[in-house]
Amino acid sequence: SWLVERGVPGRESATARAVSLPAAVAGRLLLEGKIDCPGVVGPTDPELYDPVLDELERLGIALSERREPAGPARS
Repeated sequence: SWLVERGVPGRESATARAVSLPAAVAGRLLLEGKIDCPGVVGPTDPELYDPVLDELERLGIALSERREPAGPARS
């Protein structure tokens, strides 16, 4: 998996967008009742990350995935 993000000249950096937007989106979805995860939940829970990734894609931040066969085992 990989994510490529670029900053907006004269506005925010790529780091600012890649860190602040996921947290802001998750907070908004939680307040709107679109995420219903009780307690402390890690970012690896699909109930949390699926709606956040969907919203981030609408904001222009998309995760890409590619599957490749594993190489030969090393000894």
